[in-house]
Amino acid sequence: MPRPLILILLAALAGGATPALAPAQKLPERAMRADVKRFAAESKGGLAKCAEEQRRRDPKVHGTLALSWWVEPDGNVYTVTTTNSALAHAAVTYYECATLVIREWGWPKAQKRSEVFTHTFTF
Repeated sequence: MPRPLILILLAALAGGATPALAPAQKLPERAMRADVKRFAAESKGGLAKCAEEQRRRDPKVHGTLALSWWVEPDGNVYTVTTTNSALAHAAVTYYECATLVIREWGWPKAQKRSEVFTHTFTF
């Protein structure tokens, strides 16, 4: 039984006034572009590890990869795509690793799906 309900029931049984409940926290409408910038800045270490792994597997492959994704209302990222599929294919280690990093950023829950975010990663 949720704690506020127990307090209300106990107060009712004791003949006292019911305690005031804190208002529910309202979810933001959707994840915002500012979230992308903040998460990218905070996860430079994880993305650097992706780049290191790519260099270890194939030191000749490097460049810039633009990745696009959206955040569902439950805070999960289900699809990460790129417009440069040739480079993504050559840099499959970086692409897969960066995709995992994006999914693990801990996006906030929201009322609606976010807009499509595109961010450029250099490795």
